Amino acid sequence: MMSKSLFFKLLKEDAKRRIWTIALSILVFFFSFPVACAMYLGNYNTELTRDKILEEILNFMGFNYSFVLVITVAGAIICGLSGFFFLNSKKKVDLYHSLPIRREVLFSISYINGILIYILPYIINVL
Repeated sequence: MMSKSLFFKLLKEDAKRRIWTIALSILVFFFSFPVACAMYLGNYNTELTRDKILEEILNFMGFNYSFVLVITVAGAIICGLSGFFFLNSKKKVDLYHSLPIRREVLFSISYINGILIYILPYIINVL
């Protein structure tokens, strides 16, 4: 049985190892949502009402916006590669597999961090 504190410590260590992925996710979402939406709305020459602005923002960030799909697929690939990058080195595999933790826990930590790396910056930038 594993304690909660050990699980969260391992999540924190995995996040430290993948800090570049977190920074990349924050930058991509910042430039693809708030900045791009502001530039899109800035191109209008006519007077915009509050309802029209809200409608344009929802269209821009909704499911019809195909760039969100591209960002999601690219983010999933990058998070998957960064989470299991240690498998390319024999020394790192020996180190990770010598830890007294079940393989399912190691997998779930990488999986949960990959989801959090995508979800948290997405929600922050959409808001």
